[in-house]
Formats: sequence, C-alpha cells, structure tokens
Amino acid sequence: LWHELGILANYLEDIPSLFDDCELWIRKYPFAWIKSQNHAIAQIRKKVKNIKTAEASLSKQFEWSDVVIFSSTSAGIEAMLSGRYTINVELHDLIKIDPLENKGDFSKVIHCSSPEELKNALKVVKNMNQKEFLDSIKNQIDFAKQIYSPVNQNIVKEIITC
Repeated sequence: LWHELGILANYLEDIPSLFDDCELWIRKYPFAWIKSQNHAIAQIRKKVKNIKTAEASLSKQFEWSDVVIFSSTSAGIEAMLSGRYTINVELHDLIKIDPLENKGDFSKVIHCSSPEELKNALKVVKNMNQKEFLDSIKNQIDFAKQIYSPVNQNIVKEIITC
C-alpha cells in the first residue's frame, strides 16, 4: 500500500543499521502511488547504500532474493511457495492488513511489528545453519499451501453437481 515504504523509511530512522550487510531490493507497486513510493525510496537510500529497485516479474525478483519481507501483500505467500524465506512486517498506518491472519497456524512465519523486531529477525535468519534455513522454508511452504493450493477437481465436481 502507499504508506508501507514510508513506514519502512521510518524504521530506518530508528535503526539506521537495519539492513547493514544486506543487499536490499524494493519491489514498487507498479500501478499507483508512484510519487509517494519514490519519495520513500529516496529516504531509504539515505540510510541504505546497497539498494536496488529494478523492475522485473515477481517470480524473477524472488529468484534474486534469499529473504523476502512483506506486509499486506499476498506476494509474501507467493514468495513462500517459491521457496523463499519470508518475514511478515507490520507496515500499516491505521488498519492492520495481514494476508496470513485467520489462515491457520502461521507460527512458522516470523512476524515483526517494530524495527527492533525486524532487526532481530534478520539476525536470526542470518545465524541459521543451512539445515535450519531449509527446514524453515519447508515449513513456510507447507503453511502457504494451506492458503493457496491446486484446485481439487473432486470438490469442484461435487459443488457443480449439487
């Protein structure tokens, strides 16, 4: 949403080192809020030197990522399904919009509601060994499959024939 990058910029005001040792890719929402997003990205660039905003398909951007942070977008669920480690960050202003809420046990996804929590989450991920990292990704994929899964043709036939 239009305000999310601005809130992320505020996170960096609180913790300028938040993305140290990271290459930060920002996926801009392509259809609206361009001026607001560009302003927020300019604020983020003041704190993060290694930042990129290249445009590409969502799946291509997942390929570029080891960790995906997301807020209100279903792209976080798609990131899980593509095998990327995800962190849900509350970047809401007045109304919390969480695509994972009420979707089952989402304890396998780290949730952050402050810059400190995000900094700690990134540190946890960075300190994981490969097995822990891959196990966490598998757990996130299993969770995401509860939300988005292939169409069950038998159930569709049942509904249609009722």
